[in-house]
Amino acid sequence: MYRLIFNAIVGGIIGSLTNYLAIKMLFRPYEEKRVFGIKIPFTPGLIPKQVKRIANSISETIGIHLLDEKTILSGINDFDVKTHLNKITDKKIEEYIQNESTIRDLINEFYGETDIIEELKNLINKSIYELDFDFDKIVKGYLVSYIDSENQIGKYIPEKLDAYISQVIHDKTPDIAHKIQLVLQSETVEYKIKDSIRKYISSKAGLFGFMGSLINVDSIYEALKPELYKIMEDEDIKDFIEKEIINYKNEALNKKLSELPNFDQEELISLISGHISQSISEYIKSESGEKAVKNKISDIVDKLADTKIEKLVSGKNYVKFNNIKNIIFDRISDFIFKSASEIITYIDIQKLVREKIDEFDIRFIEKLIIDIAGQELKAINILEGVLGVLMGIVSAYLFYYLKL
Repeated sequence: MYRLIFNAIVGGIIGSLTNYLAIKMLFRPYEEKRVFGIKIPFTPGLIPKQVKRIANSISETIGIHLLDEKTILSGINDFDVKTHLNKITDKKIEEYIQNESTIRDLINEFYGETDIIEELKNLINKSIYELDFDFDKIVKGYLVSYIDSENQIGKYIPEKLDAYISQVIHDKTPDIAHKIQLVLQSETVEYKIKDSIRKYISSKAGLFGFMGSLINVDSIYEALKPELYKIMEDEDIKDFIEKEIINYKNEALNKKLSELPNFDQEELISLISGHISQSISEYIKSESGEKAVKNKISDIVDKLADTKIEKLVSGKNYVKFNNIKNIIFDRISDFIFKSASEIITYIDIQKLVREKIDEFDIRFIEKLIIDIAGQELKAINILEGVLGVLMGIVSAYLFYYLKL
């Protein structure tokens, strides 16, 4: 009876121990061992020794049988890319709105605390001068759509400029009246007035008769001269002059461009655009112009960078944002579905799996296998122990009956 129990215990221990050692020898030792230069058998363990072959076998199984092109395409077709992108985007935007984040915050989140904003300013500023804009073409394009020969001239005169011209006329009317006085004092005008008086008297010879030859034209002119000067100093006359000049100005502005003498729309546009484009080109190349352009770009970029995300996705911008988002997501979805097959052919799944397994440390592979098959290996150990016990009992019975 004692022998039976002893053999059963010894058999169980031997069965469990040998199985435990066998499992360990699958992995241990990790490296080849030598004594006096002679390789010790069964070193390294089976799995470390055959890790390359195992990697090839696993990669072939995954690449050919598990993740083949058909399986991957089926998974992609079942995946609603647009819906998932929308969920991710909406969730992220909600976070930005709650945190009152700006575009600058968004850039810092993706690129870290960098000088990307400043780099963007410099890039835009540099591009303006490197692109060498054809300002003449740009200005012409605007003028062609703006200038119409059937429009009144006044349409192209700013209200402030029109008001300024009227004010100048008002302010200069006394000077104009004084100029007329000076003209009246000139010898040419004096001669013409006297000649007009003389001709008038001659034309009325029947009326004046013999007395006409006795009338002194110079005396008449000298008598009229002070009155002529006084007329120009009268405020009503000055008001009359001002109104007449303004009326002429308004008549001119109310005319159509086509009514201008020798009007050529194309020539006018070329003339205006030439002056404007040349002025723009000279200004932006000047020191003050470069500084002004740089400051303006900086202000625009900073204003855009400090715009809150909420403003971009709310109000009138909400529809625009959704439209842009849907267009982008549709393009991404179309690209994925249409290019998936081509992309998969370029991806060597077997190679990726094999290289990844090769990167694994043998200790990690051991832990991975133990974690996956730990319960099963323990069950095998127990089973081997049970079998050892049974073998011990059988050997004890055999020994007893053979002894008899």
